[in-house]
Formats: sequence, structure tokens, C-alpha cells
Amino acid sequence: MTDMKNQGKNAAETVNDKSKSAAEWVADKTETARDTIGDMAGNVQDRVSGAARNVMDNVRRTTDRVTDWVGETAAPIGDFASDAATETKDAVQMVGRELTDVVKRYPLTAVAICFALGMVIGRTANRST
Repeated sequence: MTDMKNQGKNAAETVNDKSKSAAEWVADKTETARDTIGDMAGNVQDRVSGAARNVMDNVRRTTDRVTDWVGETAAPIGDFASDAATETKDAVQMVGRELTDVVKRYPLTAVAICFALGMVIGRTANRST
């Protein structure tokens, strides 16, 4: 009977040891998995942060290029528009001076031309209504 008792005790100790070993193995694997997951999460975070930095750098570079291009393009356009406005103003002033000189040189002819233009405009307006 003692022998059976010892066998039962040995079996219980073996089960207990195996349970402890299994628990230690599970704890070790859980710790390893937790470390691996933590490392992977850190790697993912680093990659996402790096990608975000790259995107922001590209956006800044593109914005700088577009700003430079607009500045380089707008300056000549502004100069051209300013030159065109100045040339137009000068041309209108020159035509005005020339018309004034013609009217001063030939006042009766100018009055006759204005009268004739008035008649033509008046008849055209009268026909359209």
C-alpha cells in the first residue's frame, strides 16, 4: 500500500512539476510575444512617423517650388501689364493732342464732320427703334 501511496505521490508531483513547467513555458512565450508585439508596434510607429516626415518635406519642397515659380512668372506679367497700360495711356494722349491740333487748324471742317456724324448716328438710332 505504501508503494501505491508513493506512486500516487510521485504521479502528483510529476503532474505538479509538469504543470509548473507548462505555466513557465506559457509565461515565457507570453513575455516573448509581448516583447515582439511591442517591437513591432515601435517599428510601425517609427515607419509611420518617417513616412509622415517625408510627406511633409515633399509638401514643403513643392510649396517652395510653386511659390518661386509664381514669383518668377508674375513679375514679368506685372511688368508687361504695367508697360501695356503706360503705352496705351501715352497713345490715347497722343491721339487726343493730334485731334485737338486738327480741330484748331480746321475748325469749320471739324464742325461739319461732327454735324455729319451726328446726322448719321441720329438716323441709325431712329431706324432701330
